[in-house]
Amino acid sequence: MTHGKLLTWDPHRVFERTWGTDVLRWELELVENGTQLTLTTWLGRDVDIAKDATAGYHVCLDQLIELLDTGIVGPLEDADVHRWEERYREAVAAVQTIDRDVRLR
Repeated sequence: MTHGKLLTWDPHRVFERTWGTDVLRWELELVENGTQLTLTTWLGRDVDIAKDATAGYHVCLDQLIELLDTGIVGPLEDADVHRWEERYREAVAAVQTIDRDVRLR
């Protein structure tokens, strides 16, 4: 795991930390049929790094869903991250055209 700094810790509600140059914020909210997880990440300005990171986060969340739904999950190395990279490259590039750091939610 990459070293980082804990920014917010509110058990059962919010966990926010740095991961390299990224900031990751995990929020849990009770909803009618369970709990909703919202991941917000603030990325730097490098499109290649941002699209790789966001694609990786997407794959991790896909695996979390699989684990919660089935109780088992395959190795992370077997996940297909490439299908998400182009989608996130376009999204990150679109946000960066307004000259801001990337925030995806």
